[in-house]
Parts: sequence; structure tokens; C-alpha cells
Amino acid sequence: MDGIVKTLTRFVKFSKRHRIDRGIVNALPYGNVIDLILNGGSVDDAIENLRRENAEKQKEMLDLLEKIIRENKPQPDDILVIGSGNVENILTATNDIVVAEKHTVERSVSHGGSGTNYALRLLAAGHDAYPILSIGDDQYGQEIISRIVQQAKMDGASLGVLDFLNVDKYLSTEMSTPSTTIVVSPNERKMYSEKPSGLASFKKYMEKQIDRFQKIIEGYPSVVMIGHIFADSGEYENIDKGECTISLLTRYKSRSTICTNFGYSQLKHGSKFWEQHLPCIDIFQLNIMEAKLFFSDDDTVLNLVDMMNWFTDRNINAVITLDKFGAVATHSDISKCAIIGWPIIDRNEVVDATGAGDAFASAILSIISSAPRNRQNKLVKIDEELFRKAIKEGRIWSAEACMHFGASTMLPNKSDIIEFSNANKASLPLACNPISGCEDILKLIDIAFSEQVNVTKKNQKNVTASKGSLTAS
Repeated sequence: MDGIVKTLTRFVKFSKRHRIDRGIVNALPYGNVIDLILNGGSVDDAIENLRRENAEKQKEMLDLLEKIIRENKPQPDDILVIGSGNVENILTATNDIVVAEKHTVERSVSHGGSGTNYALRLLAAGHDAYPILSIGDDQYGQEIISRIVQQAKMDGASLGVLDFLNVDKYLSTEMSTPSTTIVVSPNERKMYSEKPSGLASFKKYMEKQIDRFQKIIEGYPSVVMIGHIFADSGEYENIDKGECTISLLTRYKSRSTICTNFGYSQLKHGSKFWEQHLPCIDIFQLNIMEAKLFFSDDDTVLNLVDMMNWFTDRNINAVITLDKFGAVATHSDISKCAIIGWPIIDRNEVVDATGAGDAFASAILSIISSAPRNRQNKLVKIDEELFRKAIKEGRIWSAEACMHFGASTMLPNKSDIIEFSNANKASLPLACNPISGCEDILKLIDIAFSEQVNVTKKNQKNVTASKGSLTAS
């Protein structure tokens, strides 16, 4: 292998797992050729273009590429995201919605779903996110991937991310991409999510994409995020309930840090089903409405105090987000204690809380993926200090998300997050008290959400719509 092929091959391999500063590349002689490679262009074309130059220019270019490889070896930042994807139709009303009355609304279109939200937010914040989404090779699916690719290029993602998002290898012809309608009024929001079709093929599709991903990075991801997986509902003959999630936990346990933010299709199986699998999860996140559903199979867990005790009894690192009101959490190192993160924005600043939980989870992933790891590429331990840091960051990201319509309409970068943090009460400390000493506060929070958290099976009704089955939530 001659020098040109050898060096360019090494550079491309390096670029698949490390972000390369585009400014540095563009300052190089013929840097535009390398920039083309980093945006998914042909390596063969770059080799041919470089061969046309004289020996002096070739040597100068190759020496500079070798220097970039030697001097720019940050910690690999590979975050594997598995979750849902959909197109969001956002209807904003100026007055509260009253059934059977006409309302004037403003309509906007965005992209959402847990997996889409994580990927877009992480890419915007400078992380390499590899999303596996339950979307199809249709108009909506193409729109979602196009937007993620655009975000990846804009924020300088590694070559591996762009390679992974190659449409010809990525989109499934067996699944369809759903749409979600979000109705936002001054005091509430309602979400109607269309159920995707073709989900019987999702596990096979997921495993195929994971194999592609691991070949690209030649190893295991630093962090795995498991969001809402529709196929885990137990409604498909070839996929048992929770099977996709359990297979991911089995694959990555002790190899990668695992975070989860389950959706209805997983949570409906209840705490007794998931209890044996929770030790595989490093951070278990859900919102208070989802927590009520999660514990609906256990008549000994009746309120937020019971939930906190249940998690601490099992040494689970758990985060329960409270919509626009902050979060409460438990950590395995501080038994029988509750960590409380009060909100940092005022109620009148909240525009739309859609996607606040996904923003919170994305912040946790951002903090964890940046922490030191051992040789197996897994965090040595998510200790209390790191856990607190992640919750503080989650509080900032979710508060910022509440100030915009839709889950991914506005995507802050690192500078935006720092600016927002400095302008708000982000330094507000987290409270940490024995659960027995803050029962009144936890019960008050529970009562405050009692109107919203009636998420039992009888309330999970299917609403017939012209385009298919919609689930009200």
C-alpha cells in the first residue's frame, strides 16, 4: 500500500470515531478534499485528486494528516440511541381546549419521537449519536433522516455517524413512519400518537443496524440509551414483551453505560416484570406520569414517597422528572435519601413542556459520555458526584426546552446551554434529604400531579383517526 492510500485510509478510520475540527481541515492545502470525505464523499476521489499533485504537495498534505491523528485523540464519544421517530404536527391554541367547540390554532411541523430527540440534541451539543429509530423508507422517514444528517454535518459529527446514516443502508422498507399531533393550549397539552406499522420486523432491523454500528466504531459504545421501543409491547407473534430492550441490556451489560427512558409499550408491563432487569441499568429515568403506570401492578406503591423507597430498597439510580417542575432522584450510594432538583425557570416562562423529559435524558447522556472510562470503555462507576452533575445539567436542558414549542424545534449547542445556564438559576443547589424527612414535600408534589397522572390502563384509549390508530396521552 503506497503512502497516499495508507495515510488517507488511516485518517478515514480515525475520523469514523473522532470528531475532526473542520476549521483545521479547511486550513490545510487541499483541505476541501478532506472535508468532502468527512461529509461522506469518496475516499477514492480524494486519493486520485492527491495523486495529481506534485510530490512536495503530497508529502506536505500527508504529514499534516498524520499530525492531526497524533495530536487530536480525544476520548471516543459513541452514543448508541434506540427509540422512536415521528413527524410532529403542533397545533397551538390561544385558549383552553373545550370539547365540541371550534378553536383557532396555529400549525407547525417538526420531528420528534424519543430517539429522534436524543439524537438531534446530542449532535447539536457536539456528541456523536448513532440513532436506531422505528421509522420507514417513506416521506416522513426520509425527512427525519435528512434532518439528522443535516444536523450531523452542521455540528461536525464524525465520519462514522454519516456513514451509519447512509439512507440506502438505514431506512427500512418494512416499517412505516408515524405522525403525532400535539395540541398545546395555555394550561395543558394533549398528544395523539399514531401507532407505527410493520413493527414485527423491528428487532431484526435493530440487530442489523447494531451490527453495522459496531463495525463502524470497531467496538462497543460508550453509552447506550434505550428510549421508547414500540415493538416491546408484546403485540407481535415473533417479539415477546420487552424482548428488544432485554436483548439490549444483555448485549451491553458491563460493556457500556446503559440509560433508559421507557415509553408506554415498555412501562405497561409493570414494575414486577422489569424488576429483575433494573440492575443492568445504570440510570433509570421516567416522568411522574410514567412512574404511576410503571407501578400500576403493585398496590403497595401508591405515591411518590413509596416510589422513592422502592428504588432505594433496590439500590437503583432512578430519576423521576416532574414536567416543568424539576426532578427527584435516588442514588445507590445514599440509601433512603431523595435528591430534589427544583425548577430554575418560572411557570410563566414555560411555553411548551413537550420533549422536556427527552431533553433531560439527553443532558444526562452528555455528562456521562464525557466522563472518564476504564479500558473496557465503561464508566468505572456513576458515583453520587457524577449523578448529581448529570441531574443539574438535565435541569438546565429541560428548562431550556420548555421555552420553545415542540420537542426539537430549537436545538441549543454548547454555547447556548452555557449562556442559558448563566442567565437563569442554574446554580440553585440540589437538595438531598432522608425520604422520611421530606415526605410532606414528596406528597405535595404527588398531589400537584394527581390531576395529570391518572395514566392507568383504562385511560390508554385508542382514538380512531383518519390515518390509523392514535393513542391519547
